[in-house]
Amino acid sequence: MAKLTYTGAQLDAAIRKVRSDFADVSGVNLLALDARLGKKHIDASKQEVTGATLNAMITPNVTVSADSLVSM
Repeated sequence: MAKLTYTGAQLDAAIRKVRSDFADVSGVNLLALDARLGKKHIDASKQEVTGATLNAMITPNVTVSADSLVSM
């Protein structure tokens, strides 16, 4: 089997390509209490966070005001 050899420029190009495909998470401020139980996310310090909020604790803020509701 032939041995593959790469130049420094080829390796640098490959590293740049990989880095360009990663998302910038510097503005993320997710806490474990913000995510559903068991779901995994990446926080602002680029650490994996496992959610701690039970599904029963997640309540949307919805206001409905109508005489009748129609399902579409």
